[in-house]
Amino acid sequence: MLLAKAVASVLVAAAATVVTSVVAVVGNLIGAKVAGITRSGTAGTQATRRGLRRRGSRCLIKLLTGFTLGALIRNSAGAVVSYMVYAFVAPGLLALLAMSQEWFRTLRPWVDAKFTPRTH
Repeated sequence: MLLAKAVASVLVAAAATVVTSVVAVVGNLIGAKVAGITRSGTAGTQATRRGLRRRGSRCLIKLLTGFTLGALIRNSAGAVVSYMVYAFVAPGLLALLAMSQEWFRTLRPWVDAKFTPRTH
């Protein structure tokens, strides 16, 4: 039963990701036309494909995180609160810990799911 719920959730998330991606692409094209900007080359297309893959994988990871919390806690309200703490409170606390403690800076990428290292 739990596997069926997980598969259904993943299918709904995949469909939602496709729909929102199509809406984003159409909105981008309409916005470019309205602003008078011309799109050129395949670099934009490749970047768009990478962005779609990243967006889809992020959506899937967030969905599976919420699904896992719901399955573990077995209470909708508790799972929602736990996810909100995980998504909004924990990254700030982990950033503060990384800024104030040298030993945690190297561990942060392994612990903080929302951490993105700077590349410049």
